[in-house]
Amino acid sequence: MPEKGRDAKASKYHRKPTELFAPNRVWVIPRLAQIKQHQGTVFVRVPQEYGVVRLVAELAEDKPNIWLHLDAPVDDVSLGNKLADAVHAALHEPLFGYGLGVNYGLALLKKNLRWLGEVQLSFTGAGHAPDLAQKMLALHDEQCQVVVASEAAELVTFSTSALVLTEDDLRLTRVEAEVLVEGKLEPEILDDLLEQTDGALESFLTAVHTYLKLPPPDLPTPTGKLFNHDDGLDNQALLRVLMRRNQWVEALELAVTCLKADLPEVLATAGHHYFNQGLQQKLHDLLDDLPDELRDHPTILFWRFAAANRLERSSLVRSAVKEHLNHNDAAELRALYAGTLTDTNEALQEAKRAYETSVSPLTAHHYGWRHPDDERSVELLHQALLLAEKQGHGYEIAGIGLSLCSRLIHLGRYRKAVTWGRWALSAFDQQGLGDVTTRVGISNSLAYA
Repeated sequence: MPEKGRDAKASKYHRKPTELFAPNRVWVIPRLAQIKQHQGTVFVRVPQEYGVVRLVAELAEDKPNIWLHLDAPVDDVSLGNKLADAVHAALHEPLFGYGLGVNYGLALLKKNLRWLGEVQLSFTGAGHAPDLAQKMLALHDEQCQVVVASEAAELVTFSTSALVLTEDDLRLTRVEAEVLVEGKLEPEILDDLLEQTDGALESFLTAVHTYLKLPPPDLPTPTGKLFNHDDGLDNQALLRVLMRRNQWVEALELAVTCLKADLPEVLATAGHHYFNQGLQQKLHDLLDDLPDELRDHPTILFWRFAAANRLERSSLVRSAVKEHLNHNDAAELRALYAGTLTDTNEALQEAKRAYETSVSPLTAHHYGWRHPDDERSVELLHQALLLAEKQGHGYEIAGIGLSLCSRLIHLGRYRKAVTWGRWALSAFDQQGLGDVTTRVGISNSLAYA
């Protein structure tokens, strides 16, 4: 297990909020002490406006905090990816990759907990995945304290020895509120805001910022990225924040929901991230629900076809693709189209045309795979691999590595096939990719070679 995750200083795990009124000293410390002094599991049974997210963020003060957070229910693969991100953020090493489902990731985490030293395991918004919360509670031991937070208490069963924190435990007191605002408010205003918000920390902080005409207070997240967009930050500004922070999965969801004019620009990069994380089904569902006037935009059509093809549903999009290719070169889309054709000669001609129009990892890959001359085929696949390494899209690197390994097996060059197969498998695992089908394909090719 990585030594970094066990021995790093506390500051390595923790990013503190940078807002004007940081409640760490006055509000967090006594409540944090309650949790740390308790030997069993902790159940925080409060709405999030009572500061539960801020409290859980502070648990990383002296040991790694594997913190999973949900704002809404998600599918199993997305949940597994969030757990993978939480582990990576806490340990600074990927313990497992994307696309494997949450139960697989949890099983790996359970298997390796004893090697990690003391860690914190936290789950906020647990009501959106109560089954996972229950399984996480079972991981509690003397090295791993588990903290689960959910407003919906009836969804999670906890032991009688658990520490249960309610609104009464987290409610901001008058003395704490006075210290927190540092004399910026008149006593009467302070009392009014405290009463209006029922002492719920986040609601109180937002009310204070609003009264003083300040930007809304930031919120900590599992990855340490701090922002609060519910008030004062419009969707366009939020989209730019997400893009700058490489949060492309969230950026695409926002663009699909609220900013469709920006969708092609966002998708041009986000599509690669969805494929890296094994989220082809989610990508397909997002794009398939778009209005007709957007579905056939060249960028959107490409990723619709790519996702459908990976899910073995390319026939649903093929007619729209063929119509587009009748009037446009669209080298990348044409190469992808060639990969779905069963007629060998037609597939070769389409792949060749795509490659001659534009040389890229995708066009070189498909032309190399279809090329009838063995030496030229291997040469083109090598070229595709070099181009893919320059662009840095992990799923393309692994996929081309698999094709190269398979072609070398076909030629009887088993030693070279094993070399490239191992290289592709190493690249897959190092980048934490989520395309399980590709990994299985590489493993099977290695076994055959």
